[in-house]
Amino acid sequence: MRKNSKTLFSVFLLFCASVTSVLAAECQTQAGTVATPANYNSASTWSCGRVPLTAWPGPDNVTINHVLTYTGNMSASNITQLITINSGGSLKISGNLNLQGSNVRIVVNGGTLEVVGAITIDNNAGITVQNNGVVRAGSIAMSNAAKYVNTSGTLTLTGSLTVPSGNTFTYPSTLAIPGSLTLGNGITLAASTVGGSIDLSNGSKLNLTTSSSATISPSGLNIGGGSELVYSGGTLNYNNPLTIGSNAKLTVTNGNVKPQSLTIDAGTVTVSGGNLVVTNAITLKNANATLDFGSTGGVLSAGSVTLDGNGSNKKLNLTAGFMTVTNGVDIQSGSAINTSSGTTSTASSLTVGDNTTAALNNSGTFTVNGNVSTNGKINNNGNMHITGSLAGGGSGNSIFTNNGNLNVNSVSMISSSRFQVNPGATTFVDANFTVNATQNLVIGTNANPPPYADMVIRGNLVSTNGGDVLVERNARFAIFGSMTGDGSGDTRLTINPGGEVYIKKDINFTGGGDKIINNNTATPTKYGLYIDGAITNTGGGVTTTTNYGNMAYMETTNKPFYDWVHGLPNTPLPVVLAYFRFGAVTPGHIPLQWATTLEKNFDHFEIERAGEALHFTKLAIVAGEGNEQKGDVYRCVDNAPAAGWNYYRLKQVDLDGTVVYSDVIRTRETASSSSNVSLYPNPVQYQQVITLSLQDRVTVPGMLTFMDGAGRVLLTVPVDESVTAIPLPANLTAGVYAVRLASASGQKLFRLVIQ
Repeated sequence: MRKNSKTLFSVFLLFCASVTSVLAAECQTQAGTVATPANYNSASTWSCGRVPLTAWPGPDNVTINHVLTYTGNMSASNITQLITINSGGSLKISGNLNLQGSNVRIVVNGGTLEVVGAITIDNNAGITVQNNGVVRAGSIAMSNAAKYVNTSGTLTLTGSLTVPSGNTFTYPSTLAIPGSLTLGNGITLAASTVGGSIDLSNGSKLNLTTSSSATISPSGLNIGGGSELVYSGGTLNYNNPLTIGSNAKLTVTNGNVKPQSLTIDAGTVTVSGGNLVVTNAITLKNANATLDFGSTGGVLSAGSVTLDGNGSNKKLNLTAGFMTVTNGVDIQSGSAINTSSGTTSTASSLTVGDNTTAALNNSGTFTVNGNVSTNGKINNNGNMHITGSLAGGGSGNSIFTNNGNLNVNSVSMISSSRFQVNPGATTFVDANFTVNATQNLVIGTNANPPPYADMVIRGNLVSTNGGDVLVERNARFAIFGSMTGDGSGDTRLTINPGGEVYIKKDINFTGGGDKIINNNTATPTKYGLYIDGAITNTGGGVTTTTNYGNMAYMETTNKPFYDWVHGLPNTPLPVVLAYFRFGAVTPGHIPLQWATTLEKNFDHFEIERAGEALHFTKLAIVAGEGNEQKGDVYRCVDNAPAAGWNYYRLKQVDLDGTVVYSDVIRTRETASSSSNVSLYPNPVQYQQVITLSLQDRVTVPGMLTFMDGAGRVLLTVPVDESVTAIPLPANLTAGVYAVRLASASGQKLFRLVIQ
C-alpha cells in the first residue's frame, strides 16, 4: 500500500510539471518565420508555441516585433498582461479593442497599433506610446481611471475621443478629431479640428487651431466650470445657445466665433484677435462674469447685450475694435461697460439700471440710434451721440457726467437725477432740455478756465417742479431758444463768478420764489448773462438780476464769448449751417453740399481742401444768398481731388470780415473705387434685403453706416465678409439715404433709394 502511494505521488508531480509547462509565458513573434502580415491567432507565429493566452493558465505577456493582424474583437479584462509592440512590429485589429483592469497594459514602443473599430480603456487599464510609436483608431473611450500616455508618437482618429474626469490622457502634438470630443479632469489638448460636439469640464482646456479658411460647426458645445476653449483660425459656427459657466473661459485669438446666443455665467470671454458675432443676445450674469474684447479692427456684434442684476463685478470691456448691437444695451446693478479710446460702439437703445454700481464708462465713440434711460451712472470721456432722448430716472443714483463730447436730441432729468458737464467737455442738445429738481443741471466747476465746460441747447431749457440750473466759473452756456418755468415755483438759474450764458430768446418764470441770479461782479457791468429776448419773472418772492446784457453788448464787451457763440455749429448768430456733406462720390468727382437756415450780414463761403498733410488751401468761392429768413442750399464740385484722403471745410465770411470755420469732413479718392464695391439692388423696396459685395482690394472688417439727409446715423452694420446680406429695418422708410462704407482700404459713399 505504501508502494502504491509513492507511485501515485510521482504521477502527481509529473502532472504538475506538465501543467507548469503551459502556464504564463513570454510570447514573442518569431523572427524569420512570420509571414507579412502574420495571423495573431496562429501558433506558428509565436515563440511560445501557442496563441498567447489571456486567461488561465495564462495570461501571457506578448512582444510583437513583426507585422500581425487580428480578426475580430480583442479583449483583455481583469488580468495581468503586458503587450509590447516594438519598432518594426505592428498589430492591426479588424474589430474593437477592449482593455479593462489595472494590470492590463499595451506599450507601443516604436511600433504601430491599428484598431479599425473603437478602443475602450476602463478601470485603470492603460496604453503607453513612446519612441515615435503610432496609434490609429476609429475612436477612443476612457473610463474609471484609465490611462493613455503618449510621450513620443502620433495618434490618428477617424471618430471621437472621450476622456471624462478621472482619467489620464496626454498627447504632445496637435490632434485632428473627426468626431466628438469630451475632456475632463484638467486635461489639456491641442486640436486642429473637431467634427462633432465639444464637451469640456472640470478644468480641462482645448486649444483649437484651424486653418484660416476652415469653418467648423460643432453639433454641441459645452464649456463647463473651470474649463477653457482657446480658438484661432477660420470660423467656428455654433447654431445653438452657448453658455460659459462658472470660472470657465472662451478665448479667441484669431478668426470668427459665431454662436446663436452667448451667456457668460460667472465665466470669462476674451477676444484678443478676430471677431465675435452673436446672432441673438449676449448676457452676463452672476459675480465676475466678464467679456474682454480687445481685437484691433475686430467686430463684436450681437442682437442685444444685457448685464443683469445678479451678482457683482460684471464687466464688458471694449479696449479695441467695434461693438455693434442691433437692439438694446441693458446694464443693471453690479455691472459696467467700459469702452476705451479708439473704439466705436453702436446700439439702438441704452438702459442703465437703478444702482450705484450700474455704469457705462465711455472713452471711445458710442452712438445710440434711439433713446437712453439711466437710473445709474453714465460717464462719457470720449464721444457720444444719442439720436433720441436721454432720460434720467428718479433716483439719486442717476448721474450723467460728460467729460468729452456729447450730442443728444433731447434731455429730461427728473427728481434727484443729475447732469454734470465738466471742464474740457462739449455738450450739444438738438431740441429741449428739461430739469426737474435741485441742481439737475450743473455746468462747469469752480476752477479757473481754460479748459471750459461748454454746453449748447438748440431748443428750450424747461424747468418743471422747481428744476435748477447752476453755471460755474469755467462754464460757457448757450441756449438758442428760451428758458421757461412751469409755474411750480422755486426755479433757479444761478451764474457764479466767471460763468457765461447766452439766451437767444426769452426767460419766462411764473412761479413763486423763482430766481435769476448772476453772481458776476459789476465790473465790467452786465457781464456773464446775455439775453436777446425779454425776461418775465412773476410770482411772490422772486429774484431777478439786472446784471445782464444782450448779444450786441456781448460783442463789444465780451468778444471771446461772442466769438465762441458765433463759431458754434448752427449758431443763432449771422450764419446757421444746417449740414455740410458729400454727394455721390465717383472717381475724380467729389460733390460737396451744404445748406443754411439763416444768413444775416453774411458775404460768402470759401471752400478749402487739404490732403493727408492737412494743409488747407482755397478750392472755390461761393457767394452767400443773404436769405435772413430761411437760408439756402449750396453746391460745389471738386473735379481734381488728390489721391488718398481729401479733407474739406467751409470758411464762412461775414460782411464785417468775421470768419468762422465749419467742421471738417473727409473722403478717400481711389481711381478704382467704383469697381471695388457694389450695393444692390438700388433702388430697393421697403424692408427688403440689399447686398454689399466687395472685391479683394477692399479690406475687412469694415463698417457700413446708413444716414438720412440731416446726417443722422440710422443703422450701422459690421462687414466681415466679401458678401454681406442686409435686411433693411422698419425705420428706413421710403426715401433717399447716404450709405458709407469705411474700412482700412478707405471710404466709399453710396446714394440708396428706398421705395
